Amino acid sequence: MTMLVSYMQLLGLLRLVRLNWSHWMEQVLKTLTYIDFTSGASTWVSVECSFAEGALPKSLKRSLVLMLWPLGALMFLGIIWLSYAYITTRLRRVRHGVRRQIVRLEPYMVLSAVTMLYFLYTPTSREIISLFSCQPVDTEKALQDVAPTSKYTSDAVAALANRTPKDGWQGVWTSDTSVMCSSPAHVGVAIGLGIPGLIVWVFGLPIMLWVMLKRNSRVNEFGVSKLEDPLVELKYGLMYDKYRYKRHYWECVVLLENCALTMLLVLLQAQPAPLQILVAMAVIFIGVILHITFKPYIVKMLDTLRRVAVYSLMGTLFFMMLVSMSEFEETPGLPTAALIVIVIINLVVVGLHVWAIFRELKRWALYELGVTDRDYLAWSDIRCLMQRLMLALGGGRLQGIVRRISGSSSGDSAPAGPNGQQAPGRRSPPYGQATDPAVVAAYV
Repeated sequence: MTMLVSYMQLLGLLRLVRLNWSHWMEQVLKTLTYIDFTSGASTWVSVECSFAEGALPKSLKRSLVLMLWPLGALMFLGIIWLSYAYITTRLRRVRHGVRRQIVRLEPYMVLSAVTMLYFLYTPTSREIISLFSCQPVDTEKALQDVAPTSKYTSDAVAALANRTPKDGWQGVWTSDTSVMCSSPAHVGVAIGLGIPGLIVWVFGLPIMLWVMLKRNSRVNEFGVSKLEDPLVELKYGLMYDKYRYKRHYWECVVLLENCALTMLLVLLQAQPAPLQILVAMAVIFIGVILHITFKPYIVKMLDTLRRVAVYSLMGTLFFMMLVSMSEFEETPGLPTAALIVIVIINLVVVGLHVWAIFRELKRWALYELGVTDRDYLAWSDIRCLMQRLMLALGGGRLQGIVRRISGSSSGDSAPAGPNGQQAPGRRSPPYGQATDPAVVAAYV
């Protein structure tokens, strides 16, 4: 799932390239924004409509809200987990058990927080970096000089001059051209929240992740690192489990690659499309070279999916380059054909990721249940997995509820073997063994 989300985020960033699509193609791209992982809830809900007019423009208020998403998401997760601990404790009728339940759930709380921050890294970085994206505008003197020979009337030039600074380099904010980059509101937000966001979030998060992984990768006197500790792996395994031990830091490289692509595409929005595409191709090509050189993934299938994803992005950029070239801009049917090919390529890649997720989830379930005589899941297997999950999270009372709903009268037992014996439960191998299907299922 993490690889699919990362791919969709990179694909969503390519929408920042300005191309001359036809009207119906613009509608197709607008529809695709609803699955754009870089836009978040702002695609589904108009955040600006909920703001009242004030000294601060609505567009800047929207950026403030989106930049504070991670903090709000962490608070929301905290409320959810505290409520869950209280409810499960009350169901089990244990006095003074909320604190112990919170301690027991702490690894899962950390895991959910790490997952949330990982998924929000690229969209939040995009909002932070966009504060520094400005487009130059003409000065008042330049407007007056071209007024006699331009198609604009004197009234139009006067209206433009009223909102155009007097001299020197000036610009408008790319996200909202009604906001001047030199205005006190924009400067205040950029300095007060943009610069700290760059330091703490955009660059700080990958650095903090690298420090954490580096500290836990140290080998003790027994020749074992903390990365192999089951508790550490449960909390932070999302960030290193899918990589070889010597490349446990590779998620930092992926985050920096996303950061570089986001920064360049956002800051170059005012530039011609071919320049944007060439810069994006350069970043992705460097990522391909690093991937081929270091071979970071522990499972061959993950390595293959990563290669397919980056090759698909390169192909997408190639067809976008064709559309952006002036020699082909007026060619009938070329933009339509290019868009069709782009959609087909990316649908195939998404389909491969979805197929791999379901395949590895099935393998993981069979592995955990100890089923070796078949390669499919029966209804009894699903019931057993639900009971185990409820037992792990909520205790016996929730497990009994699941048993009553599913109609099962047995306890948390594994499916029976061919001779009626109960198949023993199986634990996942430690970090570093490529045979663990749970590793693949979580990170495709």
